[in-house]
Amino acid sequence: PMCALLKITGGSGNGGGGGMRTQCLRDFIHNLNQVSPALRPGRHEDAHEYILGLVSALEDVELLGKEKLPAAVKNTNAIRSIFGFQVRTTCQCHVCQHTSHLSEPYLDLSLGLKNCSSVEECLRHLLTKEELYGQNQYHCNQCRVNRNARKWMALDYAPPVLLLHLKRFECPRWGFTKKDDSAIRFPEHLNLPPFLCRPQGPSDNYRLLAVIGHM
Repeated sequence: PMCALLKITGGSGNGGGGGMRTQCLRDFIHNLNQVSPALRPGRHEDAHEYILGLVSALEDVELLGKEKLPAAVKNTNAIRSIFGFQVRTTCQCHVCQHTSHLSEPYLDLSLGLKNCSSVEECLRHLLTKEELYGQNQYHCNQCRVNRNARKWMALDYAPPVLLLHLKRFECPRWGFTKKDDSAIRFPEHLNLPPFLCRPQGPSDNYRLLAVIGHM
C-alpha cells in the first residue's frame, strides 16, 4: 500500500499519467487489509481508523524481528519517536494530599467535542480537573481506603508530529450511532505548552500540516 500511495501522490518522483495513478489507486484499495485487517474495500470505513492503522502498520514493520525486546525499548522505535507521546494522569487525595501518577503511551489524542468550538477548547476540556466522589472515589494508597479526590491529565511531552482525532461519533448504550456535526476551528498554529507537564520550548509549537476528513 505504501508504494502505491507514493505513486498516487507523486512521492516516487516518477510522475505518471492518469492511467498509472488510477492503477495505483486500485492497488492501494485492494491492499487496505495490509494497513489494518478491519479495513475492507466497499465498506463504510472511518478516517481515524485508517490513519491509526497506517501508523500502527508502519510500527509493526519497524519492530519486525524485535518481538523479544522489553516494552520500554519497543516504545523508543522510529515511529514512536515521530508520533509517540505519553499522557500523565494524576490523582490527589482530598484527605492526606497524597498524589499518584500514571503515564500511558499514545500515538494520537482523541478529543471530545461537547460544548467546544475549537481544538484549543477540546484540549482544555479533555485535560480539565475532575472531582472523584461517590461510586467514583479514588483508592488512596496512603490512606488505604477509598477517598474523594481530584484527577487531572496532561501530556508528559510533545511529539514531533501530533495526531489529533475529533470524536464526532457517539455510541450510546441503546440506539443508533450519532454524529456531531459541530463546526470546530483548528488554527494553523497550535501552542501546546499550556497542556504539557513540562514545556520544552519552541518545539512545543505546532504548524498544521494536514487534515483527514470523513465524508
